[in-house]
Amino acid sequence: MVLTMAMVSYLAMATGLGKAWIPMPYHHDDASNFRFYRELFYARSIDWLFTTPLLLLSLCFIAGLSPYETLLAILADVFMIVTGLMSSFVGARWSDGERAKWAWYAVSCAGFLYIFWILFRGGFKAVADKPKKTRGLFVLLSTMTFALWCAYPIVFALGEGTNKISADAEIIAYGILDV
Repeated sequence: MVLTMAMVSYLAMATGLGKAWIPMPYHHDDASNFRFYRELFYARSIDWLFTTPLLLLSLCFIAGLSPYETLLAILADVFMIVTGLMSSFVGARWSDGERAKWAWYAVSCAGFLYIFWILFRGGFKAVADKPKKTRGLFVLLSTMTFALWCAYPIVFALGEGTNKISADAEIIAYGILDV
């Protein structure tokens, strides 16, 4: 299911669907006379709203987390994705827009940290009573997921956040991370 949803998302982006143009910051004395826009591929956020909860659900099941903790992790994930998307949509032609963009970004990162607080605190505790192979699998997958997911906010910061990399480089980086 995850791969099929991701394929549909990338097909949408490749065919020009699921994107918008967002104003970007331009720091110059005459900035009001210029308009710079960047492609935002919001289809990937729609993809992540479906695929990342499934991935987290798998990790929570492997660890044996309670339904309550599993629900909290999934809700924090949805929160992280929606607030990250809000950060993407903030037009940043002026300093107030840039501050709002980074405020939404920080809120999204807080959701990210909460997800892994649940997984690492509750997951490692819950998996302690499981067979050695199950513990090893959970430790490997949760650590790998955390390490890979740490790269997403970095790509955002370099791409949509500061416009240091092109939209093409950004989508390629996200594509590699998704794989």
